[in-house]
Amino acid sequence: MSDAHKRAPPKRAEAASLRGTEREVARLRKVPRFYFHVCNGSGFTEDKEGTEHRNLVAARSNAIRGLRDIMAAELQRGELNLGSFIEIEDEDHQLVMTVPFAEAVSVTRVRGPDESDRDTSLGEDR
Repeated sequence: MSDAHKRAPPKRAEAASLRGTEREVARLRKVPRFYFHVCNGSGFTEDKEGTEHRNLVAARSNAIRGLRDIMAAELQRGELNLGSFIEIEDEDHQLVMTVPFAEAVSVTRVRGPDESDRDTSLGEDR
């Protein structure tokens, strides 16, 4: 092989940059997958596909958004079961967190100016 056809070895900075790029590509490829199983008044719904999230904190945020969507649908039907929950499993299908519906919202009751301490339950006045 002639000298003109020989490839010069990469410079140190270029070689380090290539190794850094390879590590970055490998890191980006390994985004964890989480599964979100819903247990509510309708039963148990298993997530068979899962979704990728950068970490458990991001997966929990996704679960909270999902819980709020489910709760909104339940409220439209006039019902709400705060005892329901979402189980989060990692890609090995190991339970890593349970998020109760009650953690998805803050429920408060502030009395209005026209409300008194009298019994306001349905039925006859006492």
